[in-house]
Amino acid sequence: MESNIKQRLNEFLIYKKIGQRTFERMVKLSNGYINNIKSSIGSDKLQNIIYAFPELNILWLLTGDGEMINTTQKSSKVEEPSIDYISNIDYKEKYLEVLEKYFVLNEEIRQLKSEPSQKKKQVVPSVQDVTA
Repeated sequence: MESNIKQRLNEFLIYKKIGQRTFERMVKLSNGYINNIKSSIGSDKLQNIIYAFPELNILWLLTGDGEMINTTQKSSKVEEPSIDYISNIDYKEKYLEVLEKYFVLNEEIRQLKSEPSQKKKQVVPSVQDVTA
């Protein structure tokens, strides 16, 4: 049976040995948020999870692909990060870039919707302007 985000998140909580309420407080979620997840997690909530639990593989949380925990080799010598780790970093950075663009575009849309009458006045000359 394929798991959903809510089930994977609960699996992570079991792994971390923390309760839902503790997790919700740590990630600044409302009480009972996890129990009310239907199919997805809001982008602002996801961002809080990324910051609070950087070891959690966000790709795994969202899709079920890969491992639950980001793995890094602990060694005294410096090594190149694995391809999976690089992809996960790129994914997080790209997600944050897209999220920022989303908010900027939504603000532009909101401004454009609030100014249609002003734009019309600038584009359409009045009758007096045409006859003068």
